[in-house]
Amino acid sequence: MKRKVLSFLFFSLAIEFGSYAQYGLQLYNNAIITMSGATSGSPLFINVNQSATTGIYVSGGGVITSENQYHFINWQTAAATGAYVFPFGEDGNTAHAISLTLTKSAGNGDIAVSTKGWGNGAAGINVKVNANNTDGSGNYFAPLTTASQMQGVWGGDASTATIDRWWDIFAPAGTTASSMTFSYMGDENTTTLNPTGNFQAQQWVTGAGGAWQTPVAGTAAGGTTSGTIYSLTTTAAVSTFPTTKGTAPWVLSSASHPLPIQLIEFSGRCNNGVITLTWSTASETNNDHFNVERSSNGTDFETIQEIKGAGTSSSLIKYQTADNNTTGAPLYYRLKQTDYDGKYTYSNIIVASCNGGSIGNGDGSNGGELTVFPNPSSGENLFVKFANLPSEEKVLVVLVDVLGQTVYSKVTFSDTNGGVLEAIDGANHLAAGVYTVVGSAKDQIFNQKIIIR
Repeated sequence: MKRKVLSFLFFSLAIEFGSYAQYGLQLYNNAIITMSGATSGSPLFINVNQSATTGIYVSGGGVITSENQYHFINWQTAAATGAYVFPFGEDGNTAHAISLTLTKSAGNGDIAVSTKGWGNGAAGINVKVNANNTDGSGNYFAPLTTASQMQGVWGGDASTATIDRWWDIFAPAGTTASSMTFSYMGDENTTTLNPTGNFQAQQWVTGAGGAWQTPVAGTAAGGTTSGTIYSLTTTAAVSTFPTTKGTAPWVLSSASHPLPIQLIEFSGRCNNGVITLTWSTASETNNDHFNVERSSNGTDFETIQEIKGAGTSSSLIKYQTADNNTTGAPLYYRLKQTDYDGKYTYSNIIVASCNGGSIGNGDGSNGGELTVFPNPSSGENLFVKFANLPSEEKVLVVLVDVLGQTVYSKVTFSDTNGGVLEAIDGANHLAAGVYTVVGSAKDQIFNQKIIIR
């Protein structure tokens, strides 16, 4: 059967059917309504002037294509309650019916919902938001307009743990949903940490600097199969809907790597034979404690201290502690952050030394030089090059991801000219993201960030 497609460029669309008062909008036989042209200053609304859950009736297939944060279905629910199904479709395809269901239990007034994928790549496959939160065309995803807002638990691009779709929902004060069901296409799950593991719904709330809220109860296993629709239903009530559009979008984040904590700094410095460790957080959610962990080889870590966390906070918090048990050799440190429910994640690894050496950035400012190429890399082998080291010096090369997990470690030796050229053989198997190469050679420590595309 041939699809019927209706394309509108409008500021507001109200559809009513007189004697068919039980329906505000009817979609029959794969009908498609495609919205276009909205901006933050001129949002578009399809107004459904029927408060019953049957206000939008779909028979034989039919979708409304939003794909813009400011393309809204505005359902005039008044004081009615029940399961309201917003029949969204991805890219104007009725086979890609990614509806959102909001089961309203309280409230009086309109509920407006929009949804969009985070950019489109070849063949319409959605691609990840980059570290600057743009869609590849330089357009920011307001209100997430800075890279720090979309950082993962410990900084870095959160794209490895977040499905490529978001939802913007706003409603009058007092509105409560007993549950919500979010749907997405398998192609939109380009996560790399655990794509078939459990996901959860999580909301960003503007105000007090902005912060990620505690994920809503209810998880579902993720999926990546092309053309398949996956859904996640929350199991707890939600009443945090904003009354202004664009201030509290929803995402689906990995249940094992949510987005609650922004670590904006972690460093170690030697003072009179003692290594002082400092770190700061911009926001925390359910943060029970930090474990400070130390290693002599960058791979095997042990806990040396436990520091109480701030629980939930959206303000800047600074932490400091000291390690008195230094040996003079370079030491590696990381933080293990644990939530109240026992979930934990690791920070990036840092290095510090009290033997007169220094932490370098590889530019030759501390004697030696470190170069990693190609950078960025599209998946081919990575090469690590050291220069100006002592001859036949033992060198440790470690590659860590944004969660502080070691993905590569090898001990090698410089040649008679003080040089090292080492190939990281597993580079073509690395997931896309930001990594840090850490190199240590006696009294010198280097680190350099690299990008795998």
